[in-house]
Amino acid sequence: MNKKQVLRIVVFLLLMFLVLVPLCDLFEYQNSNMSRRYEKYKVLEDDTIDAVFIGTSGVDRYFINSKAYEEYGMTVYPLSTEGEPPWLVLNMVKEAYAHQNPKLVMIDARPFIASNFAKNTNLTDVRARRVIDMLDFFSFNRLDAIKRTLDVMSTLDESIHWYTPSYYFSFIRYHNKWSDDDFSFDDMTTERAGYMGFYVAKSKSIKQTKIKASEYTDETAPLNEISEKYLRELCAYFRDNKINALFVDTPTYTGLEESKRRNTFTQIVEEEGFKFVNYNTPELDAELGLDRTSDFYNSAHVNYYGAEKFTAHFAAYLHENYDLPDHRNDEKCAKDWNGIYAKVKRNIAKFEKEAKKK
Repeated sequence: MNKKQVLRIVVFLLLMFLVLVPLCDLFEYQNSNMSRRYEKYKVLEDDTIDAVFIGTSGVDRYFINSKAYEEYGMTVYPLSTEGEPPWLVLNMVKEAYAHQNPKLVMIDARPFIASNFAKNTNLTDVRARRVIDMLDFFSFNRLDAIKRTLDVMSTLDESIHWYTPSYYFSFIRYHNKWSDDDFSFDDMTTERAGYMGFYVAKSKSIKQTKIKASEYTDETAPLNEISEKYLRELCAYFRDNKINALFVDTPTYTGLEESKRRNTFTQIVEEEGFKFVNYNTPELDAELGLDRTSDFYNSAHVNYYGAEKFTAHFAAYLHENYDLPDHRNDEKCAKDWNGIYAKVKRNIAKFEKEAKKK
């Protein structure tokens, strides 16, 4: 092979790469609530986020960060994805620091307490890709997230191999979006969160579903082996990097088995030397005062009315226990935060008005 042939190969590979990158950017679900939430975080003014809340939908459905800003001036941002796998929480922590310098990192307990990721590997694969797709394409963090995912997924499903290319080049996975039913030119634009990451949806925000009272026990049950491994790894990372971390479990319906795993989670976190605010206890359940006939839209999530109550209580806790600055007179924050809570309330009022007409 002569120099000219080598040069042609190099040029060809370079051109292929230049084509693959925009295709990967195009073939992601950029207009989902999750991607819009992250796209907004990336463009916020430097050093304007004092705390990040990382985890599952148990984060963005619960904490109305614009309400906390209006009442205390704290800037807390949710970096959450639905059903976030436990091994990718650390990657989201690293990504949070790639764009901001939060003084406090809050971690949702649900990724570690849930055990369903081992039961439905197809759904787990989708949930892992949601996180990977949001990470900066040209970053070691994304490559690490892919490797960690493939390590875990290959143990859960033997058909998934360490060299699975669709994790690196997402268009391989999402290429069917070219079909008439799936593809829209809206996918070619990047949208950003309109409520600073808080979840507002007509179908769920005002939906009211009666749920059962939780079951509590003092007994314990082991966490999934994968969950415990990555929980302890995360705690070690926080200690090694001197990161101020707080673990949080937002209120939900709790069955006995989940309650047992939560007790084990509590033991591990406290053993590792970190604080854990657990809203799934009889004491905090009573103190918070959620109405199980009207404050939830399903057994795992509060609606807007429940989120108002949770935010009032948890924001007060953060204000009392952490030195988060008041940014209400900070011009760097004004353009992103001012008026967002009013916007949330206007849209909820609109949903309520429309519901009454039916």
